[in-house]
Amino acid sequence: MFFSLCEKAARTGFTEVYSMNRRMSGRKYRVFFVQERIRRMTAVLAFFFLLLVLPCGTPACGAAVKEINTERFAAERTAAEDTAEEEPAGGDTGKNEGICVFVMTDPHYLSPELTDGGASFQKTVQNGDSKLPQYSDLYMKTFTEMVLNAEPDLVVLSGDLTYNGERLSHEGIRAYCRQIEEAGIPVIVIPGNHDISNANAVRFSGSSFERVENTDGDQFREIWQEYGYEEASSLDSASGSYLFEFSPDFWFLCLDVNSFSNNSVPGSSFSWIQQQMARAERAGAHVILVSHQNLLRHNSVFFYGYQIYNADLLIELFNEYEILCCLSGHTHLESVRREGNILEIVTSALAVAPSQYGILTLADGRMLYHTERLELPEEVRKEAATFAEARSREIARASMDEASLTDQEISLMTETFLGINSAYAMGEALDPDKYRDGIRLWQEQPVSNVSLYLLSLGDDLKEPRNVVDMKD
Repeated sequence: MFFSLCEKAARTGFTEVYSMNRRMSGRKYRVFFVQERIRRMTAVLAFFFLLLVLPCGTPACGAAVKEINTERFAAERTAAEDTAEEEPAGGDTGKNEGICVFVMTDPHYLSPELTDGGASFQKTVQNGDSKLPQYSDLYMKTFTEMVLNAEPDLVVLSGDLTYNGERLSHEGIRAYCRQIEEAGIPVIVIPGNHDISNANAVRFSGSSFERVENTDGDQFREIWQEYGYEEASSLDSASGSYLFEFSPDFWFLCLDVNSFSNNSVPGSSFSWIQQQMARAERAGAHVILVSHQNLLRHNSVFFYGYQIYNADLLIELFNEYEILCCLSGHTHLESVRREGNILEIVTSALAVAPSQYGILTLADGRMLYHTERLELPEEVRKEAATFAEARSREIARASMDEASLTDQEISLMTETFLGINSAYAMGEALDPDKYRDGIRLWQEQPVSNVSLYLLSLGDDLKEPRNVVDMKD
């Protein structure tokens, strides 16, 4: 998620995490302290990277727009079910029935009641991170229709449901979730950093704005009570996290690191998490972790504020008890990464072109995941792609020493950034050799945020990071 992160905020967040958890394990947290000291040294640099991963979403950037592939969806579901049928006779036939989950994150919904589309609103959008909140209703209406047509078993919304935590926006997007639940498809949610106690919750009017009611952690649970919390078998009052036992085979541990803490798990919550994992182990259930911020580090350059601050302790716990996978968002980019026994799938933002969501299918020993895109009107799709590309061009040009470059070199460097950035943000494979000359020019320029970012991607570009097809 591209939010305003600064050294002071990062330092405050770290102090909170450390003070809340230092009594758990002095040795572990001395190590954690040193790690965070190193991370804080990169906080200022990381801040500038927050605006870098802006998908341009146009054919020129290597990201062809695709419609929802209902045949592929059906085929993946069938493949997962066929895998179950191939299991040897004598197994527990009542276990591990396949499920399909739609995974959506970062819709950043803004209630139409909160903007008149005037100068103040337009300025905020133009200076933002490629979101087009004026189309919030269209995005959610389209997503809802696609869910209703596909009829998955479950929908997971992993945070940043609202633009800036406005209560009216929470209530507006909840109305779409109600349509899905009324069709017999359960929806579970967790809050993102934008959703809770956000001071930027405003109503745009003409050339100005006024503060409106935002939402704290308790109010979030009140508003979204029917979407996971009410059905939870266990709720952690210290963090707002909860356990949703979807079926005997698949349990969803919904981790809230935003309602009552600053991108961290309170120390007292670790015992609760351990208890739920132990329960699942005894029941023979697979646990899927859902969080807004990331459990793993998905990029070597920008991670501060993206990865949960005390993720190291969570990773240690989940390596002991084993989670099937982690579903998260926040970064607005698509990524799949495995470290040890932990697999994390990060879904890109619905609010940013090309407006993707994920489809996860699970059955005996097989996990399938891929992304789909909203079926938006062509004019809206083009507007969103053009806007995102323009913002990316601004970033690239601002990072060059143009006085030392020819027009041809400026063009080549710009297209290099656009092409690599788009593929990386959408999780698509790309041959870096295609941009060898442009990368060389970036290397020859004075060190900048963009050059460091491009050089950090390395082998991540060579394999797709928006698909999973795994068997035990």
